[in-house]
Amino acid sequence: MMKTFKLVSMKIARNDENGRHYDEIPLNDGLVINKKDGENDWLLESLISSEHLERFQKLMEENHEQTLVITISKRTNTPAKLRASVSNVVELENDLISVLFSGKMASNRPFGNAEKILTELLDEGLDGEDLLQAFSAQWHKKQDQQESVTTK
Repeated sequence: MMKTFKLVSMKIARNDENGRHYDEIPLNDGLVINKKDGENDWLLESLISSEHLERFQKLMEENHEQTLVITISKRTNTPAKLRASVSNVVELENDLISVLFSGKMASNRPFGNAEKILTELLDEGLDGEDLLQAFSAQWHKKQDQQESVTTK
């Protein structure tokens, strides 16, 4: 059984010579659907201004996965990352377009990150105080990266 949520904000990753940036896409409305298929598949439909038509048509033609940072249900909820590609763009009335994305939600498990970091450091042969210091440094670096994604 699928589960539907309101999409309240959407940012899309863009890379340029200065690194990765997240562009806020102003929404008129939006919907996020968890397909509940056991494969972590999600659908996202956003209703946005037709001024973005060319950008999303190009993304659909390129058929590359995009990184989206979305907020579901309430603006105060923690944003989530979605790796998705544009599967359809439809021009609507009132200078709006419907953009349909299909993709997978990225894990928001902070302890999953900790396990990964710890495993990598143990594989490097670290232990004791060296392990603790390296883990702490990498953990804080990851947290800072996540914070910069959600605040940009």
